Amino acid sequence: MMQAILWWLPVVLMVGGMLLVLFWMWMDCPKRSAEDLIEFLQHVDLEKFKAILDPSHEITICDEIGMRAFRHEQRKRVHLCIEFLKRMSHNASLLTELGSRMANREDESSVKQAGLALREHGVRVNIYAITTILKLRLRLLVRMDSWFMFGALSLYGVRESCGIRGLESYDKLKTAASFLFLQLHSNRFEDLIEVL
Repeated sequence: MMQAILWWLPVVLMVGGMLLVLFWMWMDCPKRSAEDLIEFLQHVDLEKFKAILDPSHEITICDEIGMRAFRHEQRKRVHLCIEFLKRMSHNASLLTELGSRMANREDESSVKQAGLALREHGVRVNIYAITTILKLRLRLLVRMDSWFMFGALSLYGVRESCGIRGLESYDKLKTAASFLFLQLHSNRFEDLIEVL
């Protein structure tokens, strides 16, 4: 019995691994050009995102509607913050992929350097967005804001995560993407600026 398990276990794991790789290859999106990429990017309204993270705005809302109503309102704002972070992560992933392809070019051109910069900023934004989403989801799971001995959840603390300031990093990502599009002489530069 034990010999059969020891013999079949590696076979099942190998077949399962091969099926997983085939599924991944089947579902994977083909490589996108810089122009194609714009259609997949999601708009991030940085002004609204900044307002959500502004502590004075939180205090103003709390003073206007009271602490009990503010706890409920703040949960909505946390979910909106998570949505913005998801969009930032999505855009950073796509731009990192483009930056990696441009960074792997054979020549030593300015496009390659712009790709390296885009990849670096994309990774930083992704780290920030993913860790911040995890922090916020954990806080929502624990629901410490509903315990009256604790104050309502403040979003000011998520302006920075893992030593990465989110808004500044996303601005740098936008700048790096803009520079790469200029180096590629893309005719969709304005579309990129508008969507990011």
